[in-house]
Amino acid sequence: MQHDLAAYWPSPERGSPIEIIDCYLSQTGQPITTKRNVYTSAEFAGKPILRIDEFDPNGKWNDAWLLRKELRGVVEFGDIYPKGHISLFRYGKELLWGGVMEIGETVENDVEIDLSASTGVYPFIGQYGKNKTTLIDVMPSFTNGAGLTFNDVAVIHNVQTFYNFGKTKLFGKRVYEARHWQAKGIGIVQIDYYANGASYSKHFAKMVKNNV
Repeated sequence: MQHDLAAYWPSPERGSPIEIIDCYLSQTGQPITTKRNVYTSAEFAGKPILRIDEFDPNGKWNDAWLLRKELRGVVEFGDIYPKGHISLFRYGKELLWGGVMEIGETVENDVEIDLSASTGVYPFIGQYGKNKTTLIDVMPSFTNGAGLTFNDVAVIHNVQTFYNFGKTKLFGKRVYEARHWQAKGIGIVQIDYYANGASYSKHFAKMVKNNV
């Protein structure tokens, strides 16, 4: 059975963003807010996109993801950081978050930052890399670590590898690995972060608000 992973990202109406507040659990089981994500329908270069702004618990803006929903799937084509830094990927070498896939299917692709289109990005440091996205499962319902239950949840595992000084691991690399639980029409409701193949940190949505 095939699943369209674009449906597991939100499609907020213009002027009606969706806010998801994340937390982790302390040793006593108390939820501690880590950040809040605001999903907004926006435009970039005259085309409709999904923008995800991340804020820390004090309301300070950290960064923004820029995504498009295309025939090939959900494409993260760029990121915005403080001090005006904008990192844009070369077309066809963006981060692919999956399209129409079956459980167990994996999509892999090369990634490359387009230096001529980006601002404040240093050449060669993380310019090239690889991206791997696997659809692990689609669950009829899922209760996350904060106790919230969501229906129709896709489990997506993603590994991003960026190389220093070229296209190989010869001069070192950075690896970002995470498993997402994404509720249909809502977005990410739990993330497990990984290092060396093992989960080391879990974050959960503790509140979902529409029309922020």
